[in-house]
Parts: sequence; structure tokens; C-alpha cells
Amino acid sequence: MSNRSGPVSNFESGPVLPRGHGEEEVGAGVSICMTCPVLTPCRSHALHGPERFGIWGGTTPTERARL
Repeated sequence: MSNRSGPVSNFESGPVLPRGHGEEEVGAGVSICMTCPVLTPCRSHALHGPERFGIWGGTTPTERARL
């Protein structure tokens, strides 16, 4: 998720895409989200939109499907 007028203005819009699907790669991707100032709106966007891939708002596709 991008917030071009805020502190994360250098980030492109979109999910964090880990290089692999292992627990370590996914954990690293989720940890990036945990320090992001737009975590909550990003997670909300992913839960209310068609985001089926990548990590959005600190959640994986499997976690979002359960919510």
C-alpha cells in the first residue's frame, strides 16, 4: 500500500512479495509490515479488496482467507 504524501512515500503501491514461500521468507515479509506506518489501512484494503497474492498489512493470503 502506498502513502505517497506520508513517511513511506518512497514505497510503490502493492504487496510485499517474499522471494520464496518458506516460513523464513514469509516471516521476513511480515516483519517489514509490522514497522510500516500504513499497516492498518493496508490490511483493511487487503481484507476488503481482491488481494489474493503477497503480504498485505502483515497478513498472508491464507490468513486473509480465514478472516
